[in-house]
This record gives sequence, C-alpha cells and structure tokens, in this order.
Amino acid sequence: MRAKVLWERCWSIEDAILTENLVNYAIDYFKLGKGKLEVLMDEDIESGSIAEAVRVSKNKFMIVLSKNMIDSDESLAKTIFHEMTHIKQYMQDGFKIGAKKVSWQGEKFSVKSEKDYWLSPWEMEARAMEEAMLRFWEIDYEKCGS
Repeated sequence: MRAKVLWERCWSIEDAILTENLVNYAIDYFKLGKGKLEVLMDEDIESGSIAEAVRVSKNKFMIVLSKNMIDSDESLAKTIFHEMTHIKQYMQDGFKIGAKKVSWQGEKFSVKSEKDYWLSPWEMEARAMEEAMLRFWEIDYEKCGS
C-alpha cells in the first residue's frame, strides 16, 4: 500500500513526518497489500470526530485527522493506529458501511444507538489496537535508539 500525507498549516512538519512514519508502521504491521491511502491532516472535521477512515473505491482509502481534537504525539499515534485498523478491516475483514447495515467478517450488524457503535466488534478491535500498536511502536522505537 502506498500512503500520501497531506497537511494544513495548522499542523507542523514534525506532525506530518510522525504521521507518515506511524501510517507506514501500521501498513507493515497489518501487511496491507495493493492500494492507495491518502491521509489528510485538517484543522477540523465537519462530523466533529477526531478522525475518520473511509473507503473511497475498491483499493483507495482516506483518513482525515482533526488537529483540534489531537493534543499530543500519543493521541496522534493512537488515532492513526485506530484508523489504520479500520483500513485493515476494509481490506481484510470485509468491513463495509452501508446506509442501514454494517458488514464485518461475513456478518451484518445494525448500529442504531451509541451503545451499538461502542460495542461493535470492529470498534472494539480498533480501540484495542490503539494501545497494542502504541506499545509495539514504543518498543521498536526504543530498539532503534531514537
């Protein structure tokens, strides 16, 4: 998978470099194959979310990050790892979001409430991977002596 990071002026070049490194780390970790990913580092997102991962077409994906919701390198890393888990789910787990149903690993789900959303298996996996991948990243970062 090829990733391209685009950023607004409200983000620093250091944030953009860190984002690119985190995204590439997740691509390698999940062994993501053919595809294109665009990461847009914006000031804010209309939905009010911290970030969103979407499938644009069969092999093209986009992650949008909100600067107003991310206040530290750790928050940025967790957000990237969370959204990259969703990209993995799109590519490897049959994750599809429809108007009324969500498909994941061959099952269809109806998300009618906030509770349904928070307890959905794809969100539970993404939240778990935030922490796990942050720890893996820290271990590998320490090994490099950086």
